Amino acid sequence: AALGQALAMPPAERAARARRMREPLLTTSPESWLRAQLADLTEVRDLRP
Repeated sequence: AALGQALAMPPAERAARARRMREPLLTTSPESWLRAQLADLTEVRDLRP
C-alpha cells in the first residue's frame, strides 16, 4: 500500500518527503522522528477520498 502511495505521489512531493527523511537524525530523537513519519502517513491517508 505504501508503495502504491509513493508511486501515486507527484515527483516534487516524493523528493521533499525523501529529503525530510534524510534530514540528520542526530537533531531529533527517534521518537520524534517516528511521530513525524506517522503524522505524514496520517496526512496522506486523510487526503485520500
